[in-house]
Amino acid sequence: MIKGSVGKGGKNNPKDVLVIQKLINYHIGELAPLKEIKLDGRYGEETANAIRQFQSKNAISTSELIEPYSVTIQALSPIRYASPTDPIGKQRTSDGYGQGYHGASRGKRKHDGMDVVTRPGKPIYAPLSGIITRLSVPYKDGTDYKKLLGLMIEASDGTTCKIWYIKPLPNIVGRVVEAGKTIIGTSETLQNRYPPKKSKPIPHQKPFYGDMTDHVHVRLHSLKGGKIDPERVIPVVK
Repeated sequence: MIKGSVGKGGKNNPKDVLVIQKLINYHIGELAPLKEIKLDGRYGEETANAIRQFQSKNAISTSELIEPYSVTIQALSPIRYASPTDPIGKQRTSDGYGQGYHGASRGKRKHDGMDVVTRPGKPIYAPLSGIITRLSVPYKDGTDYKKLLGLMIEASDGTTCKIWYIKPLPNIVGRVVEAGKTIIGTSETLQNRYPPKKSKPIPHQKPFYGDMTDHVHVRLHSLKGGKIDPERVIPVVK
């Protein structure tokens, strides 16, 4: 979320300062009579005062400094998870292309993520609170590769979330999002990329038939890159 320290005696990289300014503005209603900070990426008295007020109000510290992954930044953006659909979506089960649970077989690899069933055009919500850092592109070529897009969300503890097969809202990168409350885009269809088929039988399982089930794909990684099973933290109907 931020790479270096922001505040009194901090590194105050403009990109990091801008993130803190956005997060503080998200809480500005709690800091009356303060007004919204100008989003300019510059650490000055206005930003310093807002950091000071936020830390004081939340009884965090009086350091006037925000370090990456610190108590202050996690108070500014608490770790929260939620379903990307409303109501809570169903987990993709068996279809012509396999199954959508975390760890499902993908030939020589395992499914790194969880698939939540949806319908094209439906609103998709942030599954993780944090900052949208960039677009995430699932495919480099093939049918619909320029249309089937995704987003990367980074939480205050360094957890990252990729959510795929959506049409992101315009200018969404850089926004503060709240899990289950902030709409980040709409779902796309997978029918063009994955036409109906009968797949090869899997030993000890029934063959899969039919279409690919339209869904969004949610993938979570820890700060150090470890895989996180989304089913443990994100509600889904099984």
